[in-house]
Amino acid sequence: LAKRVGLRARALACFAALLALGFTALARPGPPMVRATVTALLASTALATGRRFRGLTATAGAALILLLLDPWLGNAYGFILSVAATAGLLISAPAWRDRLVIRGVPNAIATAAAFTAAAELYCEPLLVTFTGRLPLLSVPANVFAVPAAPPATVLGVAAMAAEALWPPAGPVAGWLAQWPTRWICLVAHTVARVPGAAVPWPNGAVGFLALLSVYALGVKLC
Repeated sequence: LAKRVGLRARALACFAALLALGFTALARPGPPMVRATVTALLASTALATGRRFRGLTATAGAALILLLLDPWLGNAYGFILSVAATAGLLISAPAWRDRLVIRGVPNAIATAAAFTAAAELYCEPLLVTFTGRLPLLSVPANVFAVPAAPPATVLGVAAMAAEALWPPAGPVAGWLAQWPTRWICLVAHTVARVPGAAVPWPNGAVGFLALLSVYALGVKLC
């Protein structure tokens, strides 16, 4: 029985690795996608060898491997933000979601709000360095947009795969994918037009350090 379970785990790990590589090939290997792919490959390796998988360790390992191969990735905002957002999702989001659920917030809303807030919190000190603005409504905006993200992603990938494997099916999947994508765009444009949706903030290192100081003050007060 143990041998059979081991074989299934290896087969699942190989399938997951192939799926990650295939998705990367379809979506094009930009820095965030490469980081996610290497993380998935490390997770697949852990599963295939029977080792315990830790998401944060795999993310850190993937970032280290890629930086050793290409140190210039340290200057790529997409790569840095990808690592920061993933760290927020793994470190803080689960506990925040559980607290919201305990206080009576429905699980779906609590999950969307907690994971959005965690990714935002970890990324925002980096974002303000070049945006010079601090968004205040990103969490509720994402709560409204999140339900459309899975169908948009699945249908988008299906459109790319269909275009490569059977071109007549590509436009059909693409036409279906536009509707959840339109909803996400509608939410983004609507929230952006709300007065006070974002406030000015210092950019560069000054903005980075200022926001970290606000975080430290918030932790102390809490």
